Parts: sequence; C-alpha cells; structure tokens
Amino acid sequence: MNYMTMPNKYPDVPGPYPLVVGELTDASVTGVILKTSGAKPGKYAADVVEYEPGKRLWFVLLPGFASVPYTVQALDADGNIAAEKTLNDPINDTGDIKISANR
Repeated sequence: MNYMTMPNKYPDVPGPYPLVVGELTDASVTGVILKTSGAKPGKYAADVVEYEPGKRLWFVLLPGFASVPYTVQALDADGNIAAEKTLNDPINDTGDIKISANR
C-alpha cells in the first residue's frame, strides 16, 4: 500500500486540507482508516475508488484543524488491521506501508 500526504495549505488555494491519498497494492486490503491527533483527535474512513479493473486508490480529506501524527490503518475484509503506520510530516511524507506476512 502506498501513501502520500499533501500540505495543510497552498498559497491561493482555499479548501479543506490536508489530503492523505494512496494506492492499494494488496488485494486483501478492503479499507483504510486514518486517525488524527491534537486538540481535536478524529477517526476517518477513507474512500476507496477503483479506477481500472484491479487498481484502487484511497483518500481521506481531513478537516483543516487535523493535526499530526496521523495513523494509517489498512483493514482486511474482516476489519482486522493488516498494516499500520504513523505519519509525522503532513507536508511531504510519502512511502509504503507493508502488509504483515503473519496475518
């Protein structure tokens, strides 16, 4: 599973940022949850979109008050956490979240 965060604010672009987005590269992952920290912690279910047969993206549009760290959880069909990673840089954090081999 790949992920990317986008900054809280862009000059001259109003809107509810940050946006956290990624590609689901493991067919066993059926959902993604993102948890935020700070004064108003929250838990947000990602939208999953199939853009070609067998290719899926996920994204979460967070409220402007959302604070890092963010915890991304990949869920399997039973709702179990298949992978988890904490993101600390809301401006340009990118990478992979590896699915556990011991599931």
